[in-house]
Amino acid sequence: ILNRFKPPLNIEKVIVPFDFIKTVNQIQNISSFNSDRGQEQIVLAKTIELNNSCILVFSPNIYTKGWDNQMRMSLYLHELMHAINHRRIPKPTTKSLSYNRLFMNLYILYDEYYANRESFEVIGRVYPCKSKIFDDFIQGNFKSFLQSLIDNKYYEKIKSEISLFRIHGNIDLFLKEVHDIFDAAAKNIMYVYSYIDHFDFAKSQEKLINNSNFINKKTKCLIDFYRSKYLKNDFDLISGVDLMEDFLTNFGMRFEDREAGEYC
Repeated sequence: ILNRFKPPLNIEKVIVPFDFIKTVNQIQNISSFNSDRGQEQIVLAKTIELNNSCILVFSPNIYTKGWDNQMRMSLYLHELMHAINHRRIPKPTTKSLSYNRLFMNLYILYDEYYANRESFEVIGRVYPCKSKIFDDFIQGNFKSFLQSLIDNKYYEKIKSEISLFRIHGNIDLFLKEVHDIFDAAAKNIMYVYSYIDHFDFAKSQEKLINNSNFINKKTKCLIDFYRSKYLKNDFDLISGVDLMEDFLTNFGMRFEDREAGEYC
């Protein structure tokens, strides 16, 4: 796959460290990364984007009992798609802080949707006969993502932070408190729909996601936009910025530029 790209795809390193969390934090020179996303979901791989290259880091847990080659391959492919997409995602050219925020969120979530769907497609060609352990892995992931949205814990946490924001009015504090919640919930929405759009078993359960407070016309319009772009292998998402603006209101956020700076 790497050899097909001209110029070649620049993956600087692939690392399987003893301490996954520590290594991811060290490479990025941060201390905030945690593999526990809540709702019993664990991050097992990370694509770290550098200026002109990237580093792929995989948890050693994927080489333990309970994992097979099909499961590992699906994870490898997902991260590889992130590395490929990194080259296809344009940089915002406007000075508008609010537009840039919408622009980047639009591409970040599409990247997750695209990486999942494309990895599923490749796995289907490489392994036409799936192992039981792989099928259980896929169905277990879907159930976890779906349940995290249906039980509305993310929704209630965001409602609580919105109530506090109305008291303190500190936009930086609000965004700090809701960042991880938004990141997990929004990505889970992308994951659920990527499963629905590929697997028959997930498609048959699509109505269940309507029980989530995050699923409404705004969300479905964004998903339909992503579906259309994926089928065309199209990374020109500029026309979807307004859809992202509407989608973010599900999380209590709407941004605009004012003389004093960005306003939420």
